[in-house]
Amino acid sequence: MTRRSTQGVGLGHDQPITPKYSIVVPVYNSARYLEELHARLRSVMDRLNEPYEVLFVNDASVDDSLSVLHGIQNRDARVVVVDLMRNFGQHNAVVCGLGLSAGEFVITLDDDLQHPPEEIPKLIAAMEGAEVDVVIGRYITKRHSPVRNVASWAMKRLSGHTLGVPQHLKLNSFRLMKRRVADAVVDFAGPKPRVGLIIFQVTRRIANVDVEHHARRHERTSYPLHKLISAAIDNVVNYSALPLRLLAYGGFLTSATAIILAMFYLVKYLIGDIRVMGFTTLVILLLFFMGLTMCAFGIVGEYLVRIVWAAERRPPFVVRQTFRSVEREPVKPFKSARDPRSVEFS
Repeated sequence: MTRRSTQGVGLGHDQPITPKYSIVVPVYNSARYLEELHARLRSVMDRLNEPYEVLFVNDASVDDSLSVLHGIQNRDARVVVVDLMRNFGQHNAVVCGLGLSAGEFVITLDDDLQHPPEEIPKLIAAMEGAEVDVVIGRYITKRHSPVRNVASWAMKRLSGHTLGVPQHLKLNSFRLMKRRVADAVVDFAGPKPRVGLIIFQVTRRIANVDVEHHARRHERTSYPLHKLISAAIDNVVNYSALPLRLLAYGGFLTSATAIILAMFYLVKYLIGDIRVMGFTTLVILLLFFMGLTMCAFGIVGEYLVRIVWAAERRPPFVVRQTFRSVEREPVKPFKSARDPRSVEFS
């Protein structure tokens, strides 16, 4: 897997040059949007008069997305299509695109047109106007479903309490970052990366800029409730030690409560208020401590699974094949490649 230079098509360049902007788009079952998305991206980026590339990372779509991307790539030399071996998830696909990108700045956005490409100049202007490493779009009005909005609010609160993310800072997938941040995200990424939280770990020089957010067309969100719950669990377990701390605090409080109860019933027994040992009390205490033990095993198990994955060096993605036009030539190796990530299947 290699980073590439790109041909300055339409800009008067005869030799491959490094693009100023790389646009990374994770793709999953978005065939109906891709032609319009590419056309709008091309219109916006051509007006900037800067070299750029667009990387579409197909996350094992089951519709015609890959065929549509082939057609787009054949017509536009600045487009690179990456096809993953299986569905690894949106954030894994973004990490793949970041690792393959060559631009001085990297833009990420979704594939369903909820992030209008016409808002990209706002991100660029905010980056140029401040000493920041990352600019993230802040939706003027969210166009998600009510369930998604409530879940996003809950995850935002959770991230604030467990990870220290300020409540005023909005983290979403419509963002512009500098090259060194993109490289660091790839370096930090594990089997279950959360790009926004990794960025927050890499740098605090993050700015928000107000952008439009469009409603999803034609179909329901690709993030049903169970995926949102899974994402929340990953956020807490992968990037915070809060569950272990809560477990320690809970264990301490439980032990203190047990000592107090033991003293209370001992006193009652000594003064003769209890003539028969309490079966109910015994059962309640046994069930309580059994439940606490099971919860502890569950939490510790989540961490152990992730330790095993890290020890196995399980890659966050595996590329089946990368499609590029003939003008593109490899210029340097994939900078952040751990061994499993650098494997490309033909």
